[in-house]
Amino acid sequence: MSKTKYSLKGNPYIQKVLDISTGHITKSDSLLLSDASRGESENPIVTYKYDYGFLVAVQDERGVYSQAKKCGFSNQFIKIMRMALKLKLSFVKFDGDAIAYDDLKFFDW
Repeated sequence: MSKTKYSLKGNPYIQKVLDISTGHITKSDSLLLSDASRGESENPIVTYKYDYGFLVAVQDERGVYSQAKKCGFSNQFIKIMRMALKLKLSFVKFDGDAIAYDDLKFFDW
């Protein structure tokens, strides 16, 4: 078996992702994210849906999370996304098997 060599010379682009349970968002958030992933909504959230959850892009556009709130996203979803922005993360991965954090509300839906 031959080994493939990869090079990371220069400045590789490494993205940071927060892995967090889908239990930290509401069922309504989940529905809004599903709609956004299909391009079926006016909300500004950029997301990719997969079998176990969502990969959501962290955006630093001014007012994007205020606009998301007006579209119906929960305070908790907005809090998580703003926290990720503050931590300079690229994505938040909401996953059914991911970590549940004690300091965040958990929704059992």
